Amino acid sequence: MLELTRRSLLFGAAGFGLSSGAKAALREVDLKLVLAVDVSDSVIEERWKVQKEGYARALQHQKVRNNILGGPLGAIAVTLIQWSSRHEQSQVVPWTLLNTPDAIDKLSSTIGRMERQFSNGTAVGAALECSARLIAEAPFQSMHSVIDISGDGFDHDPVVRREKTVPLATIRDEIVGQGITINALPLLGDRIAVPYGTYTNVAEMYEAEAIGGPGNFMVVVENPDRADLFIECLINKLHLEIA
Repeated sequence: MLELTRRSLLFGAAGFGLSSGAKAALREVDLKLVLAVDVSDSVIEERWKVQKEGYARALQHQKVRNNILGGPLGAIAVTLIQWSSRHEQSQVVPWTLLNTPDAIDKLSSTIGRMERQFSNGTAVGAALECSARLIAEAPFQSMHSVIDISGDGFDHDPVVRREKTVPLATIRDEIVGQGITINALPLLGDRIAVPYGTYTNVAEMYEAEAIGGPGNFMVVVENPDRADLFIECLINKLHLEIA
């Protein structure tokens, strides 16, 4: 079952700290996209395999490929991170230019072969911070930048600054203020059916505190252990955010 939720926020112009000359020298693309994949301990091995194979297969879907190559510039830039606890984020796939069918095939193959990096706590805010830093440092220039985060757990390991916990919504607002859109792919299921504050499932948390920016949305995966449903949701999500 596919559930789509959308809300929009106002945001300021992005300021990534690059000079105008440096920006002009960067390769222009239609979109910079960070795929942030949850590999915390709540992601059982079967669910990890569904995610890995799902991302690889979604890139092979014609609808997604048409969107990647069909923009004004005919190119997007993609990177993939695996994330778990507050100090565990790994850029498993470096920034990759997708401007030909062959480049898409190579990225799909790379994702299909990647090894799991972590299996510990769940730090949604830290994953978003890491993703935003990668966008700021990317060797590409684009009108649109998107963080696409998947997750099946609550933010149990929040960001801490000066010995104070930073709310997830604050992290979200800071990133949106840089001109970045955050979309989400919440993964439901029995393993996350434990209340967290006022939330009864992770989709409620992602909608209230994580997604943001112009045209932001989330696609809820009702049963993330079913490969066919996960792939269906992921294809629809990538189609919407790349289009």
